[in-house]
Amino acid sequence: MQKDHKIIKEETVYRGFLDVMKGHIKVFSEREQQTVDITREAVYKNDAVAILLRNTDTNEFIFTQQFRYPTLTQNDGYLIEICAGAIDFNEDPMHAVQRECLEETGYDVQNATLISTTYVSPGYSTERTFIYYAEVTNAQKVSDGGGISEETEEIELVVVPDTKLDELLQTVADAKTLLALQWYKINRL
Repeated sequence: MQKDHKIIKEETVYRGFLDVMKGHIKVFSEREQQTVDITREAVYKNDAVAILLRNTDTNEFIFTQQFRYPTLTQNDGYLIEICAGAIDFNEDPMHAVQRECLEETGYDVQNATLISTTYVSPGYSTERTFIYYAEVTNAQKVSDGGGISEETEEIELVVVPDTKLDELLQTVADAKTLLALQWYKINRL
C-alpha cells in the first residue's frame, strides 16, 4: 500500500567512508490520521554485489574471511562471508561481481545467476545488495585473489566442502551469506 510521503530537506551530518544524512520528511500517520513531520538519519552507501561461489571440480564453496570492524564488539572481528564488494558509480552489477571475484578470490567468473536484490538494513541504510550464485572450475582460478592492498584488504580464502552445508547454515553469522546458502539448499540440491 502506497503512503503519502515527501522529503522536505536533507542535510549531510557526516561525510567519510560512509555518508550520514538527516532527512526531514512529511509522512501520513495512521495513528494520528494526519500528515506529520519526522526526522530520520540514513547511511548513504553505494549498492553492493555478493556471490556464492561453488567449485564443481572440488565440490567446495569458496568464501572470504576478512576483518570487519563493526563486529569486533561481539567476536574477534572476522567473519566468513561470500565474496562481496561495492558497485562503482554507473557500474553494471554483473561487472562488479566479475571484478570482485577476481580481486578477492582469483576466480574469473563469466556467468552468474541473480538470487535476490535485498536491502541490507532498511531502517538506516540505503544500500542494496545484488546476491548472485556461480559455479566455477579449477581452470577459472587465474590469480591468488586476497583483495587489493590499496584498499587495505587482507582477504583469506576459506573453502568448505558442500557436504557441510547444514553445518554452515547453523554457524554463518553474515546475513547475505546465510541467504545465499539457504537459496542453494532450496534450489540446487
